[in-house]
Amino acid sequence: QSFRAPNIAIVRQGLESSETTFRDPISNQEVRAGLVPPIDDFAEEETTYTLGNPAPNVGNEYADTFGLGFIWTPDGRLDGLHVQADYWRFEVEDRVLPEPPIRALQPEIDAFSAAAADPNNYVLNDTIPADSDNPYTACDPAAIEAQFGRDSDERLNCVVDPRTYVVSGVQRAFGVSDANLITLTLGAINAGRIEADGVDIRLGYTWANDLGNWRASIDYTHVNQYTLIDVPGLARGLKDTGEY
Repeated sequence: QSFRAPNIAIVRQGLESSETTFRDPISNQEVRAGLVPPIDDFAEEETTYTLGNPAPNVGNEYADTFGLGFIWTPDGRLDGLHVQADYWRFEVEDRVLPEPPIRALQPEIDAFSAAAADPNNYVLNDTIPADSDNPYTACDPAAIEAQFGRDSDERLNCVVDPRTYVVSGVQRAFGVSDANLITLTLGAINAGRIEADGVDIRLGYTWANDLGNWRASIDYTHVNQYTLIDVPGLARGLKDTGEY
């Protein structure tokens, strides 16, 4: 068994700034209007910038490594031949990974869900922009729905006040009506497991003549599996492709 300690820069300073694309469950206006819940089924693909956050509690990665192989270097008429084959397998646990955006967003989702349950927290979406004559005009979602219908534009315009679900580490465009993400602060976490195994094969032949020493060889690696298990943020596959 082996282990690898996390990079001290990740522990004390955090990950480097980057850009990420993921499915944001709050940017959909139907969600913000409280018409549908903030879940992946109603999420929209968003691109946002990420900032690093120190991760003082992140721990070591651990790995179990297994290998079995042979080397054959015959004499006589086959002198110079080199045949080598190795089977390998490694199992890595508690990988040090960037925090998945959806996990970092969870405190905001929880705050939003709590705010959405109170009809006193709703405002007209078209009064959120900073240049509105009557900013954050209150509205009653039930009354609007009774008057215009649940699927009406008027009901869609009555949304949860974005000031009621502001949390640390999540910055959305403020004073605008679309609620797009601007930045998201991500730390590093220990999560998931990797299981991989495969075979390495090496064939070679060496000989000598008056012109010098010669060698011809070929290397081949077959990866039987490289499986990510319980890695948060991959519920829909790599980059939401459905491929695992």
